[in-house]
Amino acid sequence: MATIHKQFKINAAVDHVWKKMSDVSNIHTFLSMLANSELQGDTRVCTTQDGAQVKELIVSIDSDLKRLVYGVTESPFGLEFHSSSWQAIPDDDGTIFEWYTDVKPDGMAEAMEQMIEGERENIIRGLAA
Repeated sequence: MATIHKQFKINAAVDHVWKKMSDVSNIHTFLSMLANSELQGDTRVCTTQDGAQVKELIVSIDSDLKRLVYGVTESPFGLEFHSSSWQAIPDDDGTIFEWYTDVKPDGMAEAMEQMIEGERENIIRGLAA
């Protein structure tokens, strides 16, 4: 299993960032690869810009830790396993957005890391807005 770890500096207060990232049905507002995201019970259904659907189980939304955990349960991308966590960490003059992803097969990690990096500026802008 491969692990991806990213940290992005967000120029906004931690409570502001947490409010945006914990609104699990609206992540398409800061991830441009998504045309839509909606919550159906404890499952988030994400539709990509090309129409593919990804279903994610929302495992935990922890307001005290400002941490969200989710995992892909269905996708057309050949994932055997996927688990991610997002955390908003207070920083002196803003927030650190931390993203961990564990993925299998290992060969998927490079494409996922490129996708995350490709969204870096959208995440920074979207979570600060």
